[in-house]
Amino acid sequence: MRNKKEKGFTLIELVIVVAILGILMAIAVPAFNGVSKSARAAQAKAYASQLTTYFSGQGVMNMMKSGGVETYPAAGSNGNCTTMQQGALGAGDAGSAASWNTGARTGNNGEGNSACTWTLAADTDFLVKYIVITSGTTDYAIGWSDDAGTTYYVV
Repeated sequence: MRNKKEKGFTLIELVIVVAILGILMAIAVPAFNGVSKSARAAQAKAYASQLTTYFSGQGVMNMMKSGGVETYPAAGSNGNCTTMQQGALGAGDAGSAASWNTGARTGNNGEGNSACTWTLAADTDFLVKYIVITSGTTDYAIGWSDDAGTTYYVV
């Protein structure tokens, strides 16, 4: 009579496979987080660039001024910040308007400047800002901030 040979994996083989998978996951997860942050930074940079392109194409680089008076949008309101966002993201690839939360315009962002701020919905550490630099002039800046709080200006 012939003995049938058992088929299957031993417990040691299974433990080794699980250990190898654990090591691979320990390496892959931090790398994935770095890629996610890079992608979000690229999205913020692209959005800031789209705002610049939209404003220069529409001839509305200083949308918060009307005869030297800050009127677009009203302080504490996100009304025309939303309009600016929808115009800039109309056919863009920085994500849909739903990807960004529109904050209320501030009359003073700490430097005496008016600003519209958009925050990335997926990671609130990433911001895009449209800032009027000097009240009563056409000086403006468009920039984005990363998760470390560093601001990069496109214009």
